[in-house]
Amino acid sequence: MSADGADDIPPPRDDEALALRTTVSRERGRWVVDLDVVMADGAVRHRVGEFSHRRQAETCARWVERSADRYGRVRGRP
Repeated sequence: MSADGADDIPPPRDDEALALRTTVSRERGRWVVDLDVVMADGAVRHRVGEFSHRRQAETCARWVERSADRYGRVRGRP
């Protein structure tokens, strides 16, 4: 515990994501899944894929987030 009473939080590792989020949106008649990753040195957006049906895109988005949880590289996730 620090002098001001707050818990000391260790700094993030270089390869550790501070936040991760998938988004499903519609572009030119197709459903797309994007992965937004926030790291200590900036944020990036990756296009995961395009799908013809919304349900396929939502399933893909869930799989990507669950995979990130499994690898445990997202800060603050169990």
